[in-house]
Amino acid sequence: MTLRDGGIYRFSILMRTPFAGQQVIARVNGDGFDLFTLEEWGTLAPARIRVDAHDRVLFHGRTTGYGAELLLDTGESVNERS
Repeated sequence: MTLRDGGIYRFSILMRTPFAGQQVIARVNGDGFDLFTLEEWGTLAPARIRVDAHDRVLFHGRTTGYGAELLLDTGESVNERS
């Protein structure tokens, strides 16, 4: 799955994680994407959530057992919200 740099996504509620249902903003980082909640975006905090080159969702660097296919594209981007 290819994410959009600056794209806003919502985690599926089917995920059994603390961020199920949350919206996140994707930012390209190396061979994957860092994901920031709307509250984290614009801060200097490091990304807690990441999608790696194999489309695995990582939380604090550890695999969650979920893939990027559970990220639902809202069709919005951070540029549209400014």
